[in-house]
Amino acid sequence: MCKNNIEFSSSITTNGALLTDEIIHKFKKINLNSFQITLDGNEEYHNKVKKGNSSDNVYKITVFNILKLIDILDNPNILLRINFTPQNLKKINQIIHDIPSKYRKKIEVSLQQVWQTQKENSSLELSPCNNDFLDAGFIAPLYKIDGKFYKCYADLYHQSVIDLRGNVFKCTARDFINHTPDGVLNNDGTIRWNSIFYNRMSRTTIENEFCLQCTLLPACWGPCSQKIIETNIADFNKICNKSGIVNTLTTLMDNFHTNKIINKQNLK
Repeated sequence: MCKNNIEFSSSITTNGALLTDEIIHKFKKINLNSFQITLDGNEEYHNKVKKGNSSDNVYKITVFNILKLIDILDNPNILLRINFTPQNLKKINQIIHDIPSKYRKKIEVSLQQVWQTQKENSSLELSPCNNDFLDAGFIAPLYKIDGKFYKCYADLYHQSVIDLRGNVFKCTARDFINHTPDGVLNNDGTIRWNSIFYNRMSRTTIENEFCLQCTLLPACWGPCSQKIIETNIADFNKICNKSGIVNTLTTLMDNFHTNKIINKQNLK
């Protein structure tokens, strides 16, 4: 709890490899209990992507630290993002055996295709793999429809990220070296915003001819503000989310109709 009885909480995205007991106890002290941690496939594939010292098994270190978070923290919120490719998808369920059953109900699994491989195979079947995690006791919704009233955290007025040089950005998914900042941090702690910020925040992400005429508008907040800034309106179809929403809804209804996916957490 902060001053004036304002509740404070925070979350981080981390590879999980450098967590220690000391760090986790500091998390507990400041009520940091929400984490997104990524595995790039099973042990074989993860260790090809994530490198430590020559003798380190980064996969085992990461999994061990996930379990340690659950042991030390009170009611931790663990989102285990598993990056998959057409090559590693068939072996991803091996991860299940590396996490003891008593921890699984406290971990939400999110299967996410590595975007560089999406053109290789756009019809990968996730249901069997996702069901393996469900059957093993994990929280594993195949698709989630957000109930947020905004598209991205970068669209929020009071959100910002500050680099070591004092440059202020809204979007964290860009190269800060080659990306023009939205503003600069002043010596007194205030931010001097520039025209990029004001152009971003002067209109909502749906204020364009395509979104306002779309039948899915009530279920979508349009592209993120960063993509809108970077994209010519003539190329709007390249950043439009409609096909993804349609695919998600189609898959959800198909699975509901055929009873392929059962939310077993709700049945227990």
